[in-house]
Amino acid sequence: MTEPDAATRWSLLADGSLGLQVDPRLRSAAETWVPLHTPPLGASATAAATIDVRYGGSPAPGPRLGPPTLRLGDVEARVDDAGGHVSLVGRSGVSGTVDLEGRRSEILATDPSPATAADLYSMLTVTSAFLLGRLDRALVHAAAVLQPVGGAWLLVGDARAGKTTTGLNLVTSGWDYLSDDQVVLSLERHGSPSVEGWLRPFHVDAGWAAGTRCERRESVDPSSVGPGRWQRQATLAGTFILDLKPASPTNVEALSHAEAFAAIVRQTPWLLADSGKAVTVLALLVAVTQRPAFRLRLGSDTYRDAARLLHCLGPVLTGA
Repeated sequence: MTEPDAATRWSLLADGSLGLQVDPRLRSAAETWVPLHTPPLGASATAAATIDVRYGGSPAPGPRLGPPTLRLGDVEARVDDAGGHVSLVGRSGVSGTVDLEGRRSEILATDPSPATAADLYSMLTVTSAFLLGRLDRALVHAAAVLQPVGGAWLLVGDARAGKTTTGLNLVTSGWDYLSDDQVVLSLERHGSPSVEGWLRPFHVDAGWAAGTRCERRESVDPSSVGPGRWQRQATLAGTFILDLKPASPTNVEALSHAEAFAAIVRQTPWLLADSGKAVTVLALLVAVTQRPAFRLRLGSDTYRDAARLLHCLGPVLTGA
């Protein structure tokens, strides 16, 4: 076991409240999950909540009584009956625990193999979601872009719903971006919802640059698309719920608060797993969906056509 000061340490949130420490022997497996531009956490700095990825053998898991509380990829998470402890296990042998009251997590792994990296990606996502809830925040599967004059807009939808393509179109039109896959929501001191982006390489339709659709996906460095356009956090302006309809023209329609709330809850599968914080996180999402929300039905007419997309969004953006 390496000494703590020999580990790599990151500050996952702008205010330093969530820290990640990784044994150097596991860095290559863990850093694919670590958001881009994440600053180091000083050796003497402390965080309100911490994740510690350690090199070591996984303890034998206890009996698995019933289905897991939630599953992400090949990782299963089980919350105990008292609601204060989470146990996690991955297919590769990676295991973890989360002390919800203490806001501490430990993950154990023994090698930096691709299978370990895949399990670590899912386990770090689940672990951080639990700890963010304990920090009165919410981890959401969504993209976020920043209007040139105005706040941030969430782009919410399932995988392949068009979040990255829509975000890239807006970035090429002068918008800034926060993330294309995961964001952290919180409330500012005056009560306004805030968005913090956990930026990672964009996974883009391989034909996007040429303007032709392609099923194959490729990883793209965000800075190559929008140099200097990344912002870490911003106040929320509103939400677009994306619905991919290639055969129909792109159009926008207003959503009720309830419809927007249901769509965002769908992208926070860990929301109700921690009963001790579910009410707080639900209240946060209610506040988020009090902002303007719209369904953006994306047709082929706006694929790689930023001007057409902005034309469709114009009435919404000027009236929000």
